[in-house]
Amino acid sequence: MIRKTRIKRTWLAAAVIASGSLLATALPANAETGVSAREIKLGITLPLTGAASPGYNKIGNAMNAYFKYVNDNGGVYGRKVTLIQKNDEFSPQLAIAKTNELILRDKVFALVGPLGTANYTAVHKSVGLAKRRVPSLFLNTGFSGFSNKKSYPTSFMVLPSYAMEAKIIAQFLKENHAGKKLGIVYQNDEFGIDGLGAFKAAGTKFDVTIPYTSGTQSAATAQTWVSQLAAGGAEVVVMFGVTSATGALLGVSAAAMYAPQWILGSVGSDPVTLRAIGVPVAVLNGAQT
Repeated sequence: MIRKTRIKRTWLAAAVIASGSLLATALPANAETGVSAREIKLGITLPLTGAASPGYNKIGNAMNAYFKYVNDNGGVYGRKVTLIQKNDEFSPQLAIAKTNELILRDKVFALVGPLGTANYTAVHKSVGLAKRRVPSLFLNTGFSGFSNKKSYPTSFMVLPSYAMEAKIIAQFLKENHAGKKLGIVYQNDEFGIDGLGAFKAAGTKFDVTIPYTSGTQSAATAQTWVSQLAAGGAEVVVMFGVTSATGALLGVSAAAMYAPQWILGSVGSDPVTLRAIGVPVAVLNGAQT
């Protein structure tokens, strides 16, 4: 069983502070929007409510907890770090509107940890982040396309790409589950398609392939997934989706006594959140990630 301890939220916040330190020393007071002699103002949109909110709705407060520690100890070269959170409900249209608020009304210096592949794709295009020269620090998505500096000159990734992750999982399947019937459930946008393309490039062939639209994940839709996986005889199932979708799939599967070998992508494998939304511990202990 593969196990990893995830410290993404903590070191993301630390990385923002590190970048803020460089900013503060390089810029005189009032040299940039959102940077003054006393403050560095950052913004994030994320799903505080809605189908995708479990787990993600904790990110902003976790970052703020670290920023409070930094601010209580003198800030970044005397500057207080302020993080403004906006609820986008994991909707691209809301993410566009809330990002415009952050830039035009709240006057943030930079976006930090923008969450979601589809959301950031829409925001970058519609808000015109590159044209406005707004930095987007530590994107909370692994879509490989965002590493293209020609297309995304002010965007800075922090996570390994979904394509790289899929290639690693593909190798693991080849070495540990050869000859078994494979299934995959994936989010049907740039996030999931990025991974699916890498699986195909690695030669992985799935016997059951189930795409789902972001925001539609629920116990009812998961019931359909489970029925399709079971009917197809999938013995090993890769889940390449967000935590709420993973939780729905694992919970419904447990109730239906369907127990393939689960392989969970990094995005949807946080055990604390999965336990909180009702996934049995025994199921989590048997999953691979």
